[in-house]
Amino acid sequence: MAARELIALEDVAKMPAPGLSTPVNVSFSPDGRIVAFLHAPGAQSGLSRQLYALDVASRRVSLLAAPPNQGNTEGNLSLEEKLRRERQRQMGVGITSYAWNPSSLSQRILYPLQGDIYLQEQPGAELKLLFDKTSTGVAGGAIDPQFSPDGRWVAFVQDKELYVIPSHVTEGGQQAVQVTQGARGVEGKSNGLACFLTQEELSRFRGFWWSPDSTRIAFEEIDESHIPKFRIMHSGSAEPTGDAAQEDHRYPFAGAANPLRRLGVIKLPHAENSDSREIPTPVWMDFANPDPDFYVSRVNWLPDHSLGVQRLNRLQTDVTFLRFDVQTGRATTLLQESNPVWLNANYLFRNIEAES
Repeated sequence: MAARELIALEDVAKMPAPGLSTPVNVSFSPDGRIVAFLHAPGAQSGLSRQLYALDVASRRVSLLAAPPNQGNTEGNLSLEEKLRRERQRQMGVGITSYAWNPSSLSQRILYPLQGDIYLQEQPGAELKLLFDKTSTGVAGGAIDPQFSPDGRWVAFVQDKELYVIPSHVTEGGQQAVQVTQGARGVEGKSNGLACFLTQEELSRFRGFWWSPDSTRIAFEEIDESHIPKFRIMHSGSAEPTGDAAQEDHRYPFAGAANPLRRLGVIKLPHAENSDSREIPTPVWMDFANPDPDFYVSRVNWLPDHSLGVQRLNRLQTDVTFLRFDVQTGRATTLLQESNPVWLNANYLFRNIEAES
């Protein structure tokens, strides 16, 4: 019988906890030949993750990418990105997320790192700069970059507005095109980002959605300017005064005001074969709801290019599935569900192809 080992206090306190350093963000490549995952290497695994690949045929594991310059750390991320990480209970550093190009003919992988966006032409290749956060001249870095379904474009949020760039690498990075307006410089407003309430309580961490044909983007506009600020003090901070010693947030307390929201759809310039940098005018979805205090629980594009939205009342006792015409903003009710006690927000929705 093996001798028992005492658990040291250092082991109890460290992150990740003993035995819990497991692969995360597991996904198949579009062609199904590779299973990619994030993992911290070494016997004494820490929180700094790299991207690995399991070859399905040979069952061999290889390194796909290591983070340049330490990758993402708490010291080089914007406050908005740090808050998103908190709400997703994400503690890893290094490479913290990645995305496959959706095309089955492509092996390209997208990496958000330190507010910039990098592209890998194929697994294991050199990481090349796709977008430099300083190129737009605005604050913060790229948040939640997403490939378009056709793989030709990448959309992301920077400083509370949506941008789109082509997905091929150019020297110095692509020049981003801003496609929303009205939030930057307005305290309490944002475009393309899920608010604290939606992230923390409904587990929806995304605030914009590509259409299946890659010509439109649906996005959520959040307005919390009417919510009073709440100050959080950082007791014991290395800087007892100044910005590092406190944070001010417009916190939606129970029973008090919630953020207001609108859902808009924009048609992108490339849909018209245009290189115009004029910001498109959104079509706003008409919820026709006399009570503005509701949640946009889930958003899904439908096969006919209309927009499916789950509207949830504040008590979470009534959910309505709405189909929106994205050219007019008019809604049709497809399904309603009620429960006198509680309805949980879930990700069970699936599009089913119609029989030919």
